[in-house]
Amino acid sequence: MSIMPTDFRAIEARLPALEPWRLHLLRAAERIAVRGHAKKTLCDPDGRVCVVGALLDYRIGSCGEEEQHGEWDHRSFDALEVRIGYCPMSWNNSPRTTAKEVIDTMIEVALAP
Repeated sequence: MSIMPTDFRAIEARLPALEPWRLHLLRAAERIAVRGHAKKTLCDPDGRVCVVGALLDYRIGSCGEEEQHGEWDHRSFDALEVRIGYCPMSWNNSPRTTAKEVIDTMIEVALAP
């Protein structure tokens, strides 16, 4: 079963104001759920995005300009790295990592205390 955008809004509605980097991570997870999960590219011709592509797409409205990372991107990326134990890009690109795992982990990190 896929996660729908309304599910993300329901999560946000139940929480007090999220720190911006947490909201960013949650919205990036939503991007992957809606657009699809890509590997070994920020975004593919079909519009699917990887974990970094989703972070960029939410932050700057494009998944193709990696040099424009902002503070939220780094905090989100760093929090993911702490949770999974290594580089989120390598984790995303692993043949064993599923879209569901990426989305679930991004949500888990966004909502962690």
